[in-house]
Amino acid sequence: MNNPTTSHDNCSTTYSDQHTATGEKPIAKSPAIDFLVGGLVCLVGIVVTIGTYSAVAKTGGPYVVAWGAILFGGIRCLKGFCALAS
Repeated sequence: MNNPTTSHDNCSTTYSDQHTATGEKPIAKSPAIDFLVGGLVCLVGIVVTIGTYSAVAKTGGPYVVAWGAILFGGIRCLKGFCALAS
């Protein structure tokens, strides 16, 4: 049972430190996963942007520019690619 008056400072330990202390294996971070997931997220953002724009191109109206997905995915993909290349 947890004692509510006990203070724990978990800010100084990382996720992998906490799991290593309990005997669990830390999750390995793979550059290939970053590359693939980033590329997929970026591609989905581009597809959403093109799809919504083409739907209103002739008639006019609002469309979605999925800049967050494109930017986040592009950065993550580039980060994974650079790690794989080195």
